[in-house]
Amino acid sequence: MSNEESEKPVRILDTVLGEMSFFRSITRHRPVGLHRFFHVLAMQQAIQRDTGIDAIPADQIWSKLEACYDLEALEGLVRALQRPYLVILCV
Repeated sequence: MSNEESEKPVRILDTVLGEMSFFRSITRHRPVGLHRFFHVLAMQQAIQRDTGIDAIPADQIWSKLEACYDLEALEGLVRALQRPYLVILCV
């Protein structure tokens, strides 16, 4: 193993503790819909609280989300569920 490989920073979300915290944070904060960016920030804070590591970039969380889920399909599902329905009132 070369020095470059041994000095490569460990991505916390690729560890068992990081993945457990990542999936636990998804159950609390769904990163889809209009406020998805705020939900990712809340996920970031939850992961930091769970793991004790302060510097978890949001782009790592987005990368992990994209690796685990089809985010475009989830966004389409959320948009479909949020369409206003026609309400007919009987007078």
